[in-house]
Amino acid sequence: MCVIDGSFPSDRMERYGNVDEAWGENLVFGGEIAAQVMEKIIVSDGAKGRGQRKTLFSSLYTVCGVAAAEHTSAGSVVVIDYAKGMLAKGKDH
Repeated sequence: MCVIDGSFPSDRMERYGNVDEAWGENLVFGGEIAAQVMEKIIVSDGAKGRGQRKTLFSSLYTVCGVAAAEHTSAGSVVVIDYAKGMLAKGKDH
């Protein structure tokens, strides 16, 4: 569940269209500028398996959406939702 508005990633994506086959998400807490957010994802220091890095660099995803907000304990949160593709509402191919 997302800390920005309480919705699930698939729910947020469906506001804009239908997800084509696959989706993923990265949450990054505490980053003042975009470069710091990207550094946290790429370095993934202390994250076993480096899942955020794998999601960012996955060749499966071709589109993404990004949102940022204040966070009560981390200062900020950035949410990046990825999809293989997005289809117009009502379309399945």
